[in-house]
Order: sequence, then C-alpha cells, then structure tokens
Amino acid sequence: MKRARFEWDEAKNRENHVKHGVEFEVAQRAFSDPRRIIAEDVSHGGVEQRFYCFGRVGGGIVTVRFHHARRGHSDHRRWLLAAREEDL
Repeated sequence: MKRARFEWDEAKNRENHVKHGVEFEVAQRAFSDPRRIIAEDVSHGGVEQRFYCFGRVGGGIVTVRFHHARRGHSDHRRWLLAAREEDL
C-alpha cells in the first residue's frame, strides 16, 4: 500500500490546535489505524467531496475532516481541514 502524503497550511494547523487541541502532525496518525473508518461528509455542499477519518491515536480517537486531491498522475490526501481528539 502506498503511504499517504499530507499537506496543510501551518496557520490552519495552529488554529486547529487552539480550537480542537490536536495538531495535524498527530491527527494524520489516524490514517495509520488499521481499524480506521473513512466516511463521506454528506452534509458538505461544496465543490469537492469531503470525508472524515476516525482512527485511534494513542489513548483516544481522532476525527479528521479532509478532502482528496489529485495532482497530475498521483492521488494523495492534500489537506487536513480539521481534527479533534476524544478520550476512549
């Protein structure tokens, strides 16, 4: 399996850390959880499809909202839009 690449805006990362208490460097680990759940954000009305990833990171569950982007011939997860951690 190809390893996902993640990109994000550092200002958005700092904002997310203040608002939700988790940095994107930590949140991206939710995608490594073999039992993660990926679900489409059906309430989003924008142009691109958005998704949620629910995955275990350390002692909690991290929820990551993201969208999938295609650049040239490669697929990768382009932006982590928001993330929050909840205790188990």
